Amino acid sequence: MNLRSSIFLTIWILLCSSNTVQAADEQTETNGGASDPIEIYRDAGANEAQTERIKTLAEQMQSVNADRAREIMGLIRDIKNLSLQPDLDEKKLLADQTRINNLQAAMALERTKLLIKVRKLLTPPQREKLVVLMRQRRDAGSQQ
Repeated sequence: MNLRSSIFLTIWILLCSSNTVQAADEQTETNGGASDPIEIYRDAGANEAQTERIKTLAEQMQSVNADRAREIMGLIRDIKNLSLQPDLDEKKLLADQTRINNLQAAMALERTKLLIKVRKLLTPPQREKLVVLMRQRRDAGSQQ
């Protein structure tokens, strides 16, 4: 692989993975870098039934998004192969990129839907406590 192709591939991978990295950063920021993402909900007062439901919802979202991520990786491979052709197939290249964009948007939408569902599981006092904890952990993380 020549340097130009390597750079092209690297750019595509970075563009496609930035959503995933951003989501991981947001999750780390939300839970203060804790290794257990459910911890902040427990700290907010969520009971065992609520935390189990949160885990189930998160696993469902991860399953759906894992399929999308696999498809994105396949599309990246296709784009890489297309980029190695002397004459680019413009329609295919743009179609693949559009599909990647749509998949990334769908993944972001699933994360937002999860956030909404989780908040609805919590009682109003738990939601208030959660927001306080999120702010505290965000502020603590920004001071490091």
